[in-house]
Amino acid sequence: MKKIALIITLCFCIMSLSVEASGADSSKTLDGTRYQHISSFKTNLKISSSGKASIRASIKGDTSVKKVKIESNLMRYKNGHFSTYMSWNKTKYNNYAFINESYYVPSGYIYKLVTTVYVYDAYGSLLDSLTEETNICYY
Repeated sequence: MKKIALIITLCFCIMSLSVEASGADSSKTLDGTRYQHISSFKTNLKISSSGKASIRASIKGDTSVKKVKIESNLMRYKNGHFSTYMSWNKTKYNNYAFINESYYVPSGYIYKLVTTVYVYDAYGSLLDSLTEETNICYY
């Protein structure tokens, strides 16, 4: 009985999420209106039919930004929750940074990309930070 309840619960959770088909492209773009020092922020996850996950994220700060940090975490849904499967980080001492990586993932799971960006001024003070996640991709 517990096994049936778990399966029904898991199916309900999966159906309630906006699952995309294998090979899906999931992306988010910031319109820039809410954040004073972030000009643009894009994050994208695409998983090919062969299981190659393409991870792309970029941040561009305004002219007052002198340091940017970007952290992207590929999350995998397993055992009832999302946890970090792989992660990438980059820090640049200007107002622009990007991550462009690939990684092969096993099939039978749901994935999403969670990216956090931080922008700093010339004195190292945090000006803005933002976290966005893509829609989920099933592979």
